[in-house]
Amino acid sequence: MDATKAKRRTPSIPRELRKEVVERIRSIGRRYRAAFAADRELKVRVLTLTRALLPPRPRRRGRPHNPIVTAAIALYGKFQRKSPEESPRQLWSRVYPLAIPQWESMSELERRHARDELRERIAWRRRKRPRKIPAEIPVS
Repeated sequence: MDATKAKRRTPSIPRELRKEVVERIRSIGRRYRAAFAADRELKVRVLTLTRALLPPRPRRRGRPHNPIVTAAIALYGKFQRKSPEESPRQLWSRVYPLAIPQWESMSELERRHARDELRERIAWRRRKRPRKIPAEIPVS
């Protein structure tokens, strides 16, 4: 090997990934050639979207969700779908033993406190979510 020749650098992207990305991007380029030609900023927006969809994703703002609250909401929804005839009180009474750790070993006073705290946290979580306002249908 000649010492004056520069060594070829290995690509920083793994070969299989590079091959797949090139195939997909060329396909997108062919399919939407007119759109990319018409809007010069479209390429930047597509690349921004691609970057946002690939891991690692940035953490959400604020405090992380409490896993007990998340589990309780999921269990309540599951029980509600399985038994729509049951009242909310009955559904919650099925959720508490599964969602609250050491439920069986708690005294009645501790259970009441844990239950009230969980329901309060669930209410906070639900209140924090923005309400979906249905779109009004124009009357013709």
